[in-house]
Amino acid sequence: MDAAWRISRGPALAAGVGPTPLSPAAAGSRATRPQPSPHLRQLPATSLHFPLPVSAGDGPFPNPPPPLKQHGWGWGGGSGVGWGRVAPLPATQFVWGVVLSLTPPPERHDDISRVKLSIQTHPTDDYINANYMPGYSSKKEFIGAQGPLPNTVQDFWRMIWEKNIYAIVMLTKCVEQGRTKCEEYWPVKGSNYYDDISVTLVSEYVLPEWTIRDFTVEDKNATEIHSVRQFHFTSWPDHGVPETTDLLINFRHLVQENMSHNPPDSPTLVHCSAGVGRTGTFIAIDRLIQQIEMENTSDVYGVVYDLRMHRPLMVQTEDQYVFLNQCVLDIIKSQRNKKSDLIYQNTTAMAIYENFGPTPGFEKANGYHA
Repeated sequence: MDAAWRISRGPALAAGVGPTPLSPAAAGSRATRPQPSPHLRQLPATSLHFPLPVSAGDGPFPNPPPPLKQHGWGWGGGSGVGWGRVAPLPATQFVWGVVLSLTPPPERHDDISRVKLSIQTHPTDDYINANYMPGYSSKKEFIGAQGPLPNTVQDFWRMIWEKNIYAIVMLTKCVEQGRTKCEEYWPVKGSNYYDDISVTLVSEYVLPEWTIRDFTVEDKNATEIHSVRQFHFTSWPDHGVPETTDLLINFRHLVQENMSHNPPDSPTLVHCSAGVGRTGTFIAIDRLIQQIEMENTSDVYGVVYDLRMHRPLMVQTEDQYVFLNQCVLDIIKSQRNKKSDLIYQNTTAMAIYENFGPTPGFEKANGYHA
């Protein structure tokens, strides 16, 4: 494929009886995944070109960064990938969780994007540290959230139940370098009760880079049972990036295949520890991959800008921003090498989804047909 790639200025825009068992192949074992794609520093300096569009005024963003310059891991200071313009983007408009005593919330953005729970006994009962995040196809395709604390686990599961969430993407370990990053909010076996909600572990597949867990979730005040699948990525250091681009791209594809079976009004819940750096990077790469597939366009800066308008500090570090650019370049390089699809699509692990579909009766019970 020899498309004309560009940087755009415009915005990119369960009920059932139990999860279908996963096979190790469907879960994506390392043996069936491709070897890491070449690092940028190994690519010829002239292999890719990202001219800016000649049209202007097609989006709300400030002036985008200059065309990407390929310096491998030597990118620094935002000189090649625009981090110098991303870092100062608004990061303080979402302060409602800090000043909970203020009513109404001090900034309009909070009421626009924040996830509101049902009020139990107090007006602040509707608060949880989470925001609706725009994906490629929907303004509420994702929910970006803080990892649960000991005193917020009940609210976390209440959000999953009330917002009809069927997929969780967890991007942190519970403990990293001796520090607690996230409460272990799920049962390690059997069932746990979180106020009115019971959660039962159905299955668990542990692999070197990620773990997949299936749960059933019930509310004692309701008759239906929800099936929830958790994708737990365990190879992403805090404030850092995964070891290779293909690792995250393959993981994202695994999640996306599952998302395609969920009801269109069911957001995918994504969290790490604070719910900004790794969470923002994952949502951004999902949007960028779809943008490449559908438009032959890559707008890293615009995607990050848009995410930060909904939750502060999404894509938190320069390394994470550079990593997004590297993912884009590796995907484009794979297409320029005339592979039929993206780098993950010829692997056995990514092709076996007949055992990875929705639970029996899922479509009928939810009024949704794939």
